[in-house]
Amino acid sequence: MTPVAGPVHEVPAEEVVEEEAGPEPGTGREERTLAELEKAVAEEAAGGEPALDSIQAAMLGEALAPERPVETPSKNAAEEPKARAERGKPRLVVYNFESSLETHSEIGDPLGGKVAAVLTGHAARSGFFQTFSELEQEEIIAAHPFAARGDTDPAKIAFHAREYFKADLAIWGRVTGSRSSPTIEFLALDLRRKGTADFGPRLGRRDNALALRESHDCPNLHSIPVVADRILEALAGRPLGLAAARVVRRAGPNLIRNGSFRRKGRGGSVPGWESPLPEGASVEKGRLMLRLTAAVATTHGLGVYSDWLRVDPGAHYELSCRSRAKGVTIIVWARGYAEFKAHTPGEREVDPRREAFRHQFRPASQVEPDEKGWMAVTSKPFRPRHFRHEIKWMRVRLYAFGGGAGTAEFDDVVLRKVELEGDVERAKRDEDERMLKSFGEKAGGGGE
Repeated sequence: MTPVAGPVHEVPAEEVVEEEAGPEPGTGREERTLAELEKAVAEEAAGGEPALDSIQAAMLGEALAPERPVETPSKNAAEEPKARAERGKPRLVVYNFESSLETHSEIGDPLGGKVAAVLTGHAARSGFFQTFSELEQEEIIAAHPFAARGDTDPAKIAFHAREYFKADLAIWGRVTGSRSSPTIEFLALDLRRKGTADFGPRLGRRDNALALRESHDCPNLHSIPVVADRILEALAGRPLGLAAARVVRRAGPNLIRNGSFRRKGRGGSVPGWESPLPEGASVEKGRLMLRLTAAVATTHGLGVYSDWLRVDPGAHYELSCRSRAKGVTIIVWARGYAEFKAHTPGEREVDPRREAFRHQFRPASQVEPDEKGWMAVTSKPFRPRHFRHEIKWMRVRLYAFGGGAGTAEFDDVVLRKVELEGDVERAKRDEDERMLKSFGEKAGGGGE
């Protein structure tokens, strides 16, 4: 059935699944400030006695001070996600990145804040970190003002993150370049390491030891989430995807009919793909070619859908293809659909399938092109699902967009069911937990 647009039973966009601290009573400790820390370090440098009082206790954290629960400035902050109370997960604070660039010129949103929001949102949905909600972090910063810049002394960031957020990990950095293709420098401290928690006889001696320092050139804003995942995976020491399981067998045939684009139908149609092809799309020499004008590339882009595919409930899939681009960026999607009532009596009939799940990858962000410019990419395994609706259908979409005119080519598109080994049930639970967190953050106005 050819879909017909109609405002019937749409899945809300937010449901489409992609997932002040005072002195401690009774300890005699007084509130420390960064100024006091700087003064103490300066005294040491001048040959004075090291400060082994309350400042040292604060810097040593768990080594010299009793463990305390996370302190929050308000009741609302204390009622944030359950992940805050989960034991065994490192507590991560992400400071706004230094940037003079804007996310949208007409709005003026700082791009550095966008990068921080993406990192926080992805960290929360990963299930590997405890994070702070936007409200919670704003209130702590308001009570203890601090701005982390690219050249800020890591010891100052370590002090602020440990003292006021009780954090185990801290990320900050800066954004340079252009708004459309920024360069992002990521810096991180692991406050659990001996290098930052055990200073020996000298205060703050090893707090300059970074756990991570990486710079990434992003060809466009859509690359930021991919780069953010790489940074979080480096800190977590494991993939953010199906950490408890891995692919051991690719079961069955390619579910994409004519994924090599070798066959052509009547009237220019392409078996296995939407018909007719949209303007600007064609099959040439056994490849799907997308030619984008500047007007198309900079607005809605251009894409082609595969035929509808039935989803096997609970199954995991893997999507791969070869592609190359000139002047544009490619995204490959697997989109899942739930069924709703087809129509209301008296209204025209519409397709009952509505998108409720999507999985995607951007080839240019994952691999380097070969000598002819082709990029061969295989997605992480994914399971089409939704917490409210049953995903019954799936389509693959080959898509391109950019800042100007360009071309995109696709070949050898393959979608297969895969079998996993390891703790598969745990992997599924992790997936579902991330999905629910994602929906909760979107509904509540949290991170991306």
